[in-house]
Amino acid sequence: GDKQREGDCQGSLGRAYGKLGQADKSIEYLELALSIAREIGDRQQQSMWLGSIGEAYGALGEYHKAIEHYEQALEIALEIDDRHLECEWHNQFGGLYIRTNDAVQAKENLEQALMISRELGFRELEAKGLFNFAKLFQLENNKESALQYAKDARAIFESIESPELEKVNQFIESLNQ
Repeated sequence: GDKQREGDCQGSLGRAYGKLGQADKSIEYLELALSIAREIGDRQQQSMWLGSIGEAYGALGEYHKAIEHYEQALEIALEIDDRHLECEWHNQFGGLYIRTNDAVQAKENLEQALMISRELGFRELEAKGLFNFAKLFQLENNKESALQYAKDARAIFESIESPELEKVNQFIESLNQ
């Protein structure tokens, strides 16, 4: 009968399926979690699950649906003044816009994410933002800036012992070839 925990479990299952590359199944569980968060009025959880659904749609290449969910997630994060989620969704937007080759929107969102992450000391989100900027510079054929931003991201990921470190190292290696 504990709706909060039930929603957390549904959402955790959704994220796990997302990490396994099963985006459809991920969305199924995340929608259940979102439904519960709405039922109990938990705005923070609503933002979290909306953003996670956006991430799953992005993985499926359904960018319009991803953007729609990120917009809702960001709107709630701003309403409840959750700077961590605000930063997360700006980072996610930036990554999504890189995949759709919209450099202007990517840069705008990544700048917001970096500003918030640095202002509040969110090191992992700062590193994610720097890594997304590296990808943006790669897209723009600016290898030198891409390499510098990737190295800056790597330094942070190393310091916090993040599993993202391997991806950044592979990226740097690909730039050096």
